[in-house]
This record gives sequence, C-alpha cells and structure tokens, in this order.
Amino acid sequence: MGDYIVQADIERRLRDHFDSLYDLPTDADDLDQDITSVEAEANAFLGRRYQVPVTATQAVRYVKKICLDLAEETAYARGESPELPEKIKRQADNARKQLTMIAEGKISLGAASVPERQNGGAAAIIVDADDPEFTRDRMKGF
Repeated sequence: MGDYIVQADIERRLRDHFDSLYDLPTDADDLDQDITSVEAEANAFLGRRYQVPVTATQAVRYVKKICLDLAEETAYARGESPELPEKIKRQADNARKQLTMIAEGKISLGAASVPERQNGGAAAIIVDADDPEFTRDRMKGF
C-alpha cells in the first residue's frame, strides 16, 4: 500500500481511537487516501533533496515517524470533534518543520541524494555541407 506507512501502523498509533475515526471496511478507501496524501506531502519535501520514495533503512524509519505524525493529524481532522488535540497539532507542526529542514538541507537522511542537475555538458554539432569531394570511389588509383 504505502511506501512508508500502512494501515497497521496507523492502527498501532491511534490505538483505541482508530475505530472511532475509521469505520472499516466502510472507510477503507478513506484510510488509503489519507495514507497516500500524507506520503505525498512528505515526498513533496523529500523530493527536493532525495530520490523518492526514500529506501535507505534508517531514512525510512525517520520518514515513517514523520508520516505517522501527519497521519494522526489527518485522522483526527476527520473525527467528530471540531478541535484537534493540542498534542496532535504540535506533533504535526513539528513533522512539517522537520520536512522543511530536510528540504533545505539542514537535516540529512543519510540516504542517496538526488543528483545535481548538470547545465550544458555534451553536445552534438550538426553541420550541413556539400557532398564530400574526396570519396573512396573518386580516390581510386591515387
């Protein structure tokens, strides 16, 4: 399903609150959509510095924690309460700050970064000219 998180991760994070926020199997598509949108948000930041999805083990663990913080916020936002719990709000804000710092290069994931774009480089020169005067057939006998 997801590159960093799956349904079981969200169930573990939300514990007793999961069933009140997601009514499975009815809300299965909503849960998949939430996972996809959270990972897309993370990849939007990560893609500035790294090939996404990141695959280095340590990097995936770190990104997973960030995605779970964002997924928890997303799950509570779909709940009946008009207010997000303060703890959830702080965690999500912190996750976005970390993503911003990763995108700016202030935090390294230790994964292979996206290669720098090269300007210029090899080029081909195409010349439009007359037919050659000294061909193999014309040079016979010399």
